[in-house]
Amino acid sequence: MIKIILCVKPVREKYIKNNTDDKWCINPYDLYALKCALSLKAIANIHITCISMGPDESIETLIKCITYGADEAVLLSDHKFARADTFATTYVLGKAINYIGNYDLIVCGNRAVDGETGQVPYGLAERLDILCVPCCKELLSVKEKKLVFKRDADNLIETIESTLPIVLSFSGFTVDEPKTNLRTIKNARSKIIPVWNAIHIGADINLCGNLGSKTKVIDLEDAFPKRTPVVIDGNCEDIAYMIYEKIKEQEKS
Repeated sequence: MIKIILCVKPVREKYIKNNTDDKWCINPYDLYALKCALSLKAIANIHITCISMGPDESIETLIKCITYGADEAVLLSDHKFARADTFATTYVLGKAINYIGNYDLIVCGNRAVDGETGQVPYGLAERLDILCVPCCKELLSVKEKKLVFKRDADNLIETIESTLPIVLSFSGFTVDEPKTNLRTIKNARSKIIPVWNAIHIGADINLCGNLGSKTKVIDLEDAFPKRTPVVIDGNCEDIAYMIYEKIKEQEKS
């Protein structure tokens, strides 16, 4: 059996749907990576464990992962993990992965839509002291600890064979969730998803969260301000004139 650990970042829906919805969902790059892992599971003996670092309410993203076909999931949740940059994030993920142990393949999305740093896969590979291959597109086969996959190398599609373990990051992006049914949803919700804190994974709190971060966020701005809908009545000429006046008002402001 090949054991895959898939890193899933919970993100707010507003980063994907351009609205003010405060619900958590799966980062679209990680969702693409999950789909690729599930496609490999359909043809090989694969066990998929999804891990996420986030607040307790983001456990819904992991329930979705199990609904789609992952075998188990773990949530890393601790106030000491809060406000982590990529350096501290890879530290916590690395500790959790080593705590799980006995893995063959680490899978991530290239980046997250709410951060766009694209640094976690490389930092994680450095922490685990294994190779990282970016821009993967498809998993083809796995046999005797050798994985065959495709990657997009500057518009040149490469087919690569690599020995395991390895970290793969996927450049694909999707918001199309796999089809499910009521039975799989019910089974996923009945499954116990453990929640680990710093003590569980043996993490040094001085290397977690804000304390362990090399960069600090000094300011935040809402990129999705609320908009008030305007209803315009009248004939075509009246509507065209009112739209013109609204555009002029916006240009002045």
